[in-house]
Amino acid sequence: MSEPGPNSLSLAFVEELYEQYLNDPEAVPPTWRGYFEQQVDGHSRAALRPSWSPPSLFNPPSNGHADGVEVADGGAALRQHRVDELIRSYRARGHMIAHLDPLQLPRPRPPELDPAYFGFTEEDMDRPFATATMEGPRYRTL
Repeated sequence: MSEPGPNSLSLAFVEELYEQYLNDPEAVPPTWRGYFEQQVDGHSRAALRPSWSPPSLFNPPSNGHADGVEVADGGAALRQHRVDELIRSYRARGHMIAHLDPLQLPRPRPPELDPAYFGFTEEDMDRPFATATMEGPRYRTL
């Protein structure tokens, strides 16, 4: 047969042929006889899915990574996340340290505007970080 099998439009025709096949296999055309012989309990023996098992989203491999994949430095990702948090803090609270008061009254500095609040040290100040959430160069230092 040139088609993969019956469809919903030919269902009545195929059911009638199958009934004839069950009563007398020689009564149906050879192509349909071959098709029905491939069936087991009404189901095709043909593979309905790939022979390989797709990776599971809910049950990953024991180490959480595919075999043969080198794991990137998790510390770099964590540092980048903290930079993004620092940028968000400046966007939300940066106005609190801007010099806008003509009387120069003292104002408390929000702790989340200090890089040390996010665990950055002096050695992190010269390290380049991605700045995809900002205009300008793609990488900047703190």
